[in-house]
Amino acid sequence: MYTNQQIQKAFDKYCARTDSVRDVLRLGPLNQHEIQTMVHSGERFMVVEWLQQQMMGGMLVDNYGNKVRICQELVLSKNQDMSADENLVHLYAGIPLDVETDPFFMVSYHKKVWDYVLANAETERELPKARLMRTKNDISFIFAKEDDVNSIFPFRAVFR
Repeated sequence: MYTNQQIQKAFDKYCARTDSVRDVLRLGPLNQHEIQTMVHSGERFMVVEWLQQQMMGGMLVDNYGNKVRICQELVLSKNQDMSADENLVHLYAGIPLDVETDPFFMVSYHKKVWDYVLANAETERELPKARLMRTKNDISFIFAKEDDVNSIFPFRAVFR
């Protein structure tokens, strides 16, 4: 079982990665394209954040916060019968595909997540550094890899 301190340390490690990606994504006009949710999915974590943006004085101003944060250490602390190397990618990548009801931007932090999403959602269009996708519930989302978001902002699509 993990202690609260160990769980917080794990969240801090995962959020150090998601924070840098969020800082890039929030510079793009996501709300103008009806995207108010950013999903960060990794092999051992998922962070879902809301984003509100508006133009003020010619500048894009934003406000964001967590909707959901889960990680392997938290799940294992609540399910002591699970092994420490339990593959929970179906949870971290699958939940957003199943429950999001509005367009969102999803970032993959590991190949297993990338492969899971490609197998469980439909690719509508490939962009230079991302994909325009659709969930089985007919929700549009943009899907990109962590490295691609950090290297160049991939947002080029407009949702219908």
